[in-house]
Amino acid sequence: MNPPGSETAFTSLPFMTLNVHGSPGRADAAATRRPMTRTRSVIAGSWTTPTSVSSCWAAWRPRLISCVSLISAASAGRDCGVRRVLIELNGSVVTSFPTGDFPHENQYSPDGTRILNGSIGRVIAPDDPLLDAGKGNRWLTIADAATKQVVKTIDFGVGIRPFVVMPDNNTLYVQLSFRHGFVEYDLARERITREVDLPLSEEARSMKREDYPLDSAHHGLALGAGSTKLCDAGTVSDYAAIVSLPALTTDAIVPVGAKPYWAAATPDGRFCFLSNSDSDDVSVVSFDSAREVARIPVGDHPQRVRAYIVPADALSS
Repeated sequence: MNPPGSETAFTSLPFMTLNVHGSPGRADAAATRRPMTRTRSVIAGSWTTPTSVSSCWAAWRPRLISCVSLISAASAGRDCGVRRVLIELNGSVVTSFPTGDFPHENQYSPDGTRILNGSIGRVIAPDDPLLDAGKGNRWLTIADAATKQVVKTIDFGVGIRPFVVMPDNNTLYVQLSFRHGFVEYDLARERITREVDLPLSEEARSMKREDYPLDSAHHGLALGAGSTKLCDAGTVSDYAAIVSLPALTTDAIVPVGAKPYWAAATPDGRFCFLSNSDSDDVSVVSFDSAREVARIPVGDHPQRVRAYIVPADALSS
């Protein structure tokens, strides 16, 4: 049974990219725009408000939909109530579906028929493994994209961090709470098929479990052009790992800014954006060369980041 207050709701907004994330008592939001190519891309920045807010985005033609989890400071302290909101183009709440505790990211399946939502559990609860049950339900919830009805719920038993869905609509690459790396997951068989362990920095090696930022070790995963490479944000180790598929071999460990907290591919799949939340900038890493090719200042504490192609005149107005 789904915890009270944890759900995904559908609402709408004029076509602009708004990325929001924060920890209890603080929210960070984004709307900083930077040109990367002739068609321009949208990159995350931030601001602070009194309410704790986290968000993610899912896009499927012809609509842009984003999800926003709202956690008031009061409810976070009492019952961890969460409501997830998905935003369409015209501004009204359409419908909702139940999820696990603290729903985190939505992704459309590549064929557009399913919405997958991963929940991270109550990350503000104590981190002692003996109290793990207090983290709540950490589910992968799969809903029909047309009806918004839940068709499957998978209990991961651990917080589901950023994930990507492969073109076969069955294989997932998933980051998990406290894990330095990610796993390959088979949806049909509901099982982990391979695991990828990535290196820890010296600082990360000495870090206590309770000091991980909201249970995150690696937090950010993006798929490059041709679905042949992954960009993994090594959050507590300050790097990006470029990993080749399907072999799952590491091309390079690329130093980036401080505490990269999200990763997103450019629309053409050539570059990976990583929002460096502690150095207030975005690293641009080439999938092909596995090198950082630019670093862009964006303002205080960037977290969520997505890149979309929009008309140039929409950015000049």
